[in-house]
Amino acid sequence: MPGKRSRGVSGEDDIKIAFTRAAETAKLLQHECSLLLELYRKRESFPVEVAEESLVSVPPPSSQLDTGANLWRLHSALLQCHALLERAIAREDEELGGGEKGEYEKRREMMKDRLSYLLNHTEKLLKATD
Repeated sequence: MPGKRSRGVSGEDDIKIAFTRAAETAKLLQHECSLLLELYRKRESFPVEVAEESLVSVPPPSSQLDTGANLWRLHSALLQCHALLERAIAREDEELGGGEKGEYEKRREMMKDRLSYLLNHTEKLLKATD
């Protein structure tokens, strides 16, 4: 019908929005990860070289896998990263006490929240590609 959106167009728009949000969140998360690493380095008195090295690398998407498989691989890595971050936070809180939260602790929580947000969007994209 004229003037009405079809389900396909709306679904495509939803996928584009989810993809855009996921990409923007990933860029922001990468920046915040660098800031968090710098705060941790200063807190633990590590030399500057520790913060300059890339501690985590993600392989580029494989041309031999379809989009859904590459997205699943990324989502799986994000799930593992989220679990590791939650364990690290719990361990730090347990060993160092819950005490007053400084900039490091606030950024750590913000990263965990943004990672959850990114996981949510990659999950929506996975469902959309099925």
